[in-house]
Amino acid sequence: MKTLAIAGAALLALFSTIALSAVSAGEAVPLELHHQIHGEGAPLVLLHGAFMTIETNWATSLGELARSNKVIAVELQGHGRTADRDEGLSYETMADDVAGLLDKLGVAKANVMGYSMGGNVALQLALRHPDRVERIVAVSASASDKGLAPGHKEMVQHLTADMFAGAPMVAEYQKLSPKPDFPALVEKVKQLELTPFDWTADLARIAQPGASCRR
Repeated sequence: MKTLAIAGAALLALFSTIALSAVSAGEAVPLELHHQIHGEGAPLVLLHGAFMTIETNWATSLGELARSNKVIAVELQGHGRTADRDEGLSYETMADDVAGLLDKLGVAKANVMGYSMGGNVALQLALRHPDRVERIVAVSASASDKGLAPGHKEMVQHLTADMFAGAPMVAEYQKLSPKPDFPALVEKVKQLELTPFDWTADLARIAQPGASCRR
């Protein structure tokens, strides 16, 4: 029994070392994404924009979409009822989080609709997990930071949490967040918006019918 206990402790230490190595190599710890499921039919994942929640982004359209789809409405890292992680926001990591949720729900492939930040997450989901995506509708999203509106980055550079004082989205965030820190979220969104990206060549190589981007 003593030998077994020693062997078990050794295995536990080995698994802990492997886990720590994965994290140190830059792999983000998967998040448990808050989500809601409405309706029946083909799976449709909804991904909200920055500082938004399921309700603030989709309240006027969720019911209609759920009439003919199995809507899986998601709240992304640090938004709504989903916890934050120590790392900053990235479209790639958030896309991996969504793929992990599809695994958990047993959804092999889904249509995906994303707004703004969520639209960019949808594009990364198609790039990183193309076998999980049937069609995409990316609203007010961009495949490259060169496609952002003129002056957008200049405006974002001056963004602070104080600018949102009194905004309903802040009250919603404070009410729902497991560990609210709105200034930290603003800083993470700011850094995400200022990070250069260009996925146009990669997206052009995806052989998926029916992908649609709107600005």
